[in-house]
Amino acid sequence: MKKWKAWLIGITVFLVIGGISFGTYLFIQKSMADLDAKKSDNESPVLEVKDVTINKGELYKVEDFVNSCEDNLSEECSIEFKEKKMADYQEPGEYEIVLRAIDDKENETLKTVKLTIKGDGEIIPEEEKTEIKESLQESIETNPNIENKTEEIKELPPLEVKPPKILMEEGTAKEEFIETRDVYGTTCEYLVTTYYTTYTDGTKREMGTTESLIDCTYSTYNATLEDLAYEAGTQMVTYADYIADVIILLNQKRVENGLKEFVLDVELSVAAELRSLEVGYSNNLSYTRPNTTQNILDELAISYQDSGEYILKDISEPTIVASSVLQNENMNKLIYDDFYTRIGVGLAFVHNHYYWTIYVVA
Repeated sequence: MKKWKAWLIGITVFLVIGGISFGTYLFIQKSMADLDAKKSDNESPVLEVKDVTINKGELYKVEDFVNSCEDNLSEECSIEFKEKKMADYQEPGEYEIVLRAIDDKENETLKTVKLTIKGDGEIIPEEEKTEIKESLQESIETNPNIENKTEEIKELPPLEVKPPKILMEEGTAKEEFIETRDVYGTTCEYLVTTYYTTYTDGTKREMGTTESLIDCTYSTYNATLEDLAYEAGTQMVTYADYIADVIILLNQKRVENGLKEFVLDVELSVAAELRSLEVGYSNNLSYTRPNTTQNILDELAISYQDSGEYILKDISEPTIVASSVLQNENMNKLIYDDFYTRIGVGLAFVHNHYYWTIYVVA
């Protein structure tokens, strides 16, 4: 009986070791075959490309020109502009762009595509812009979440901010002091500079004043949407042109991809405007709102099945804003999904910075 057991154990060990050896042999053979194939690989990647049209100010990247790229051995192709300058065309016109696809054996494929950059005059249909602006302005009169107190008109800074021009005459001096202000619960310090001329009789003539934000203690921000209502109304009217541009540019991309245009939802634009102000005054670029976990769309009782929110800071050019939205992976999926049908855009100027919020909803 003991001999039988010993014989069975021996056979089992032989089979296991033999199986492992045979498996190892097959693995080595396959690896050597793959290595030989790579050594003899002289096939270039198969690159399929497409032409691209953008508006002046928009950005583009090499992937925008590629439909597909496959290599006979490598899982991925490496694609680049043949020359560095081809990534930097900005002026309106048509350009030939040469793409280079390369595999790990440095086999390459070159393909030429066309980049068309449209000029400013081709970007925004004026009739569409006027229609959007009128809708935004009308909403201020009827929407309970914003106010337009025309008897208390505020002067908001233009989109491109420039300090006042101070003519430095002989005898011109300046006085500087730090002013502390309460801004929606935050304590902010501003450097205020006053320029003046002193005459021989001792009198002064003020020539202008500039101010710049030094810092704020944003952690104490406590504004409600009601607190922001007035400024939301005035800023929406002030920047209606720029808001309209972004909506039209995104709709153009939808149409180019066979989708219906987004419907302008003025309630969503009001929410976007309030959200831009909230982000700016709280200095909180997070998608989590300050002082609350409630979605602003829920707080304003805006109906939706699903939504996407995109926040952007320190860009003033609408074409670049639209391009940035499309280059964001999450927003790109929503923009090119016909399940999402409504759009709202808000732009606010806060503490010398621009804040955009874009909502698309289903």
